[in-house]
Amino acid sequence: METTVKCISMVFSRDGKYLLMVGGVPDFKISIYSLQDSKMLLIPDNTSLPCKADEFLQCKFNPANNNQFVILSQTTIYNMVLHPAYKVTEKVNEKKIADSFRIEKQTFKHDNPDLQFTRFIWDQYQRVHVLTDTNLLIQVYPKKCSLEGQMSLSSRPVGIILTQKHLILSLEEGLLQWFQVEPPPLNVLGDKDQQDQKGCTILEEVDQEWYFGVKVGESNVPDYITYLHYSRGFKTLICGTETGVFGTLDIEAEAINEEEEEDE
Repeated sequence: METTVKCISMVFSRDGKYLLMVGGVPDFKISIYSLQDSKMLLIPDNTSLPCKADEFLQCKFNPANNNQFVILSQTTIYNMVLHPAYKVTEKVNEKKIADSFRIEKQTFKHDNPDLQFTRFIWDQYQRVHVLTDTNLLIQVYPKKCSLEGQMSLSSRPVGIILTQKHLILSLEEGLLQWFQVEPPPLNVLGDKDQQDQKGCTILEEVDQEWYFGVKVGESNVPDYITYLHYSRGFKTLICGTETGVFGTLDIEAEAINEEEEEDE
């Protein structure tokens, strides 16, 4: 890792090709290691966190494109894209042209300057779904830095996971809610140009809900689930809280039935 003291974040690309590392003090430098080539990518030396370190929350690669990743701060979504470039290196009086990358940065801020982001997740249609510090969930298209949708909830969202058919949210009041994901039309999914312009739609009607029903310690304050993860076979939902409670739900993730979609 090309930083002085420590690493404050690490994330792999979906295909396992890249490892992104965010360094700590004093430079907060971004480094990307190619596991395929067993070497660091050559990116500009001054590539560092685009936000203040104490406002940094999360970074994740686009699961469909390992040359794109998003950095989330409390108030800004940074879309970072790797582009091929060349760098002239000099060794023993010999100049060589080496493969390198430049990073293009775009930013998105919500119209409400008081709104703060807390967490995000990518979907398969190259959009991000962002939790906020209010009862609002937003959907953003990082490539265009545009807000595509937002949904008001009964309380603050604190956990999120996506399946083929549902977006599952954990709310501060202790509820898990399943919202149906409506994918783009099949003719759009087969056309890359159209798919680039059309994302999924999260329907606001709740398909299913489950109440956690656990209090924090001996108080009457409801605890809530912040960590959600499906087992490999997508048959068990693994849940965890910030207070150390851990459990599982035998609720299988529903898949999209392509035959039904075609009939509709």
